[in-house]
Amino acid sequence: MKKLHAIALAAAVLSLGSAPSFAQSTTFQNGTFDSGLTGWDTLGDVSVGLFAGGNPRAVLTTAFFDPLDPNAEEGLDNKSGVSAADISLIEPFAGVAPFGLDIGGPAFEGSVMRQTFSVMAGDAINFNFWFSLLTQQPATPGFPADVGFVSVNGNVISVLDPMATVGMGAFSYQFATGGLANVAIGVLDIGDYVGNTELRVDNITVSAVPEPETIAMLLAGLGMVAGAVSRRKLATKAAV
Repeated sequence: MKKLHAIALAAAVLSLGSAPSFAQSTTFQNGTFDSGLTGWDTLGDVSVGLFAGGNPRAVLTTAFFDPLDPNAEEGLDNKSGVSAADISLIEPFAGVAPFGLDIGGPAFEGSVMRQTFSVMAGDAINFNFWFSLLTQQPATPGFPADVGFVSVNGNVISVLDPMATVGMGAFSYQFATGGLANVAIGVLDIGDYVGNTELRVDNITVSAVPEPETIAMLLAGLGMVAGAVSRRKLATKAAV
């Protein structure tokens, strides 16, 4: 009975004024790709594929596609039937200055997806990524490693290097200021057109900032519950 009373007290405190709410600070959409590429602008070879358990992921490659010869070696790695784009198209699409994507060497071609959405200062974007080195040669002199990249409002703030990872990882970035965020995610051939690299991304989320009054309410509620538990313990000891 005492345990039920404590649970009821906690529930009452946490429901003060209504359930905890969070600021609707972002207009980001479709980070699980359940709706295909809805909400995303794409350039180059970008598609959605199904993986373990039927889980959809965005897939970007550096593969060329020739509709006159779809069975050509390069085209076998292409997923969408659209060739990887030239760097001269990728830079303005991603909002990056000329030569801003020459990472470890000159960028030649690649694929990119982007979305513009509103955020508040302190919001964070997170996602999981996987690299698959399809026919890419090892990073040796004359053959720099292909890379994946993330840019925010034209600033390249992360480089995902398949030659320096185990093939998968998690990405996170916190927005310092609020407003519109133009986020681009892509994969690039660096130093040459040789070989193909594939980048997969999934579970993209943009977290909302808890409203100050919500945080205060939760802290006050936890304090009341802790106080009630403490008083009950003292009462129990006194009765013994």
